Amino acid sequence: MQVWLEIFDAVGNRIGPGTVQLLNASVERRLDGIGSIGFSVPSTDQRVVDHLINERRVIIFTDVQGEKREMGRGIIGKRNFSDNASRRNYNMSGPDILDELRRRNTLLNRQFEQQDIKTVATELADLVPALQISVEPGLGQVTARFDGATVLKGFQKLAEKTGLHFRLDDDSSTVQLGKFGVNNGVKVVGQSQAPSYMAGNRDVLMIDSLRRFENSEQVVNRIIVLGGGEGLAQLDLSNSTRSIAAGFKFDIKTGTNPDGTTFSFLENEDSIAEFGVIEQILVFKDISPIA
Repeated sequence: MQVWLEIFDAVGNRIGPGTVQLLNASVERRLDGIGSIGFSVPSTDQRVVDHLINERRVIIFTDVQGEKREMGRGIIGKRNFSDNASRRNYNMSGPDILDELRRRNTLLNRQFEQQDIKTVATELADLVPALQISVEPGLGQVTARFDGATVLKGFQKLAEKTGLHFRLDDDSSTVQLGKFGVNNGVKVVGQSQAPSYMAGNRDVLMIDSLRRFENSEQVVNRIIVLGGGEGLAQLDLSNSTRSIAAGFKFDIKTGTNPDGTTFSFLENEDSIAEFGVIEQILVFKDISPIA
């Protein structure tokens, strides 16, 4: 299997002739965050010395049964030279192309009042010329405000507020935002269960190893939700007039602060019965009282 890359500058112009053959390459993608790329390349290729420098954009390709396929794209952030008895090569690594979201800012007072989620996501993506946006239809509306946040933080905040996720598309140049989870037709099977002729089947994904972790460190079952404002003027759940949706069993409850004032909270009684009370205060400064 061959692995190679093409080199580009910060605005997308192709740099240097031909393609650069790689000794190896790795691409790691992350949901709701920046992934990474890494590769090794012989130092004997003059294009490596001249063009594969920090902050260059690269697209890594491989071939699958004779078909050219993109593995991923990213930005060179680290460049190390290695010399030993058998080989001289450069080892390079950096973030994947989602790092472009970290490099642009929403600036101040960018507000959205009950806007379609697609509208908000599109405006954020338009701040980053290197990437496109694809949003699932029918995701609803959202109210949000961004003050001096990176576009990456903007997408992370949007995903957190709406229960959605974002990721790179297969072409690595489009940010997808949505619920995900649609069946793509690919079956995942253990290698011991799959006959050898399935090795080249693109609809079958072989499992080399499988591990399962269970972690309760981030369990929270009682939340005190606060908005903007200070002191007695700070918004809390007592200001909420929205009707509880059908099937939503967490009614707003009240408790007493050390100074005798009342606070409002939500709790999951089933979780409390299993884990005990685990409290957390959540503050949403972008939800503010009307002056």
